[in-house]
Amino acid sequence: MENSGIEFSLFKKVIGLMSIVIALSVSKIYVSNQIYYRSKEINKLEIEVSALKEENSILSMNVEKLRYKTEILDTIKDYDKDYSYSSKNSTTETDENRLESFDDNQEEEKQQQQQQQQFKSQPQQKKESKEEKKQEKEEDLDNDI
Repeated sequence: MENSGIEFSLFKKVIGLMSIVIALSVSKIYVSNQIYYRSKEINKLEIEVSALKEENSILSMNVEKLRYKTEILDTIKDYDKDYSYSSKNSTTETDENRLESFDDNQEEEKQQQQQQQQFKSQPQQKKESKEEKKQEKEEDLDNDI
């Protein structure tokens, strides 16, 4: 009697090869997904590091300005103690000049703080736009279903 179908040993080989291919495909997909999510975390951390480095440089500049300002003011105070001015008007004028320069420095510091806040808000804005896109995609998928 002649067999008209597939031999059982050939069937076992085909099933075995298919299970190997499926196992390799599943493991490749898993590894690819893990790499993708790790790279997203790395990018997020790199953005935070760059923001913190920028903030550190701005803060160090502010510290240096304050040191310079205190040194100058201390020097001026010492100078005022050592040498008295001939008229009170001249001291008033120098005091006014000092106040103006102090006000200018405060304005510069406010501008730097605003720049820091803008720099910090940029990654948040990008994150919000990514989340909005993700929600839109999910809504589109829900609509398709």
